[in-house]
Amino acid sequence: MARAPKIDRSAPGLQRRPALKLKEVEAALRASAGIRSVAAARLKVNPSSITRFIAKHPQLEEIEAEIVDGIVDLAVGKLVEQIRNGEFPAIKYYLDNKGQAAGFGVRKLAFSDGDGNVMLPGVLVAPIRELDADQWAARHKPPEG
Repeated sequence: MARAPKIDRSAPGLQRRPALKLKEVEAALRASAGIRSVAAARLKVNPSSITRFIAKHPQLEEIEAEIVDGIVDLAVGKLVEQIRNGEFPAIKYYLDNKGQAAGFGVRKLAFSDGDGNVMLPGVLVAPIRELDADQWAARHKPPEG
């Protein structure tokens, strides 16, 4: 079997990039807020190269988690700032997500009966699986009274 001809890498753009280094990948991740594709673009490599490099260096996963935690803290700080400024969408978002213990939040309007059927209070809903008309009527008979 004949070998493929060797690629002449002397042309501009065809040179191999030097191997990635731990410090440069860490710096690129920090500069890109932990977004791998942005870090890859900074290093002029494919995003999958960053993913493989991180898999080989577990300490980078910890650094990614640290970066994400920092971004979450920043976002929460901005949310609190908006709440203090009286911005209603921020207030509603916070109460919907964090105020459930105090009775705030989005109410569930649909429930499952455990058999794959969705139940809406006071509404008959067609079943997901096939039932004949009598079976369906018996299962979904409206409450009396």
